[in-house]
Amino acid sequence: YGDHRDLHRLIRRQRQMCIRDSHTIEATFTVIPTYHTITASAGDNGSILPLGAVTLNHGADQTFTITPDEGYGVEDVKVDGSSVGAVTTYTFTNVTADHTIEATFTPVQDSSATGDGGDGGDNGGCFIDTVAY
Repeated sequence: YGDHRDLHRLIRRQRQMCIRDSHTIEATFTVIPTYHTITASAGDNGSILPLGAVTLNHGADQTFTITPDEGYGVEDVKVDGSSVGAVTTYTFTNVTADHTIEATFTPVQDSSATGDGGDGGDNGGCFIDTVAY
């Protein structure tokens, strides 16, 4: 700008762009739902329900049921890679992020093969059975 007169003309032009009357501005917003996924898996010899990818609304709860096959027990349940023990149910509450849950199973020993002969007595680790010839 050459001199102060050019500056005054610029200021006058900016004033002409100002809003001089009252206006109403209206905006409409929509809540975009947030979803999270819990991925459930089970090893051999048991199941977890629900299985696979479970999609939940932000803040929802979800319970999983872990069931071993006959002759097996729950060995461990891991949530996000950390053990929560040999539980048969697990509930995620107020879900605000994605998670994983994984169940593993182990054979259950028959009490007659534990060395107590099935009668509660200590047989030194030997199994006692009667066989007719």
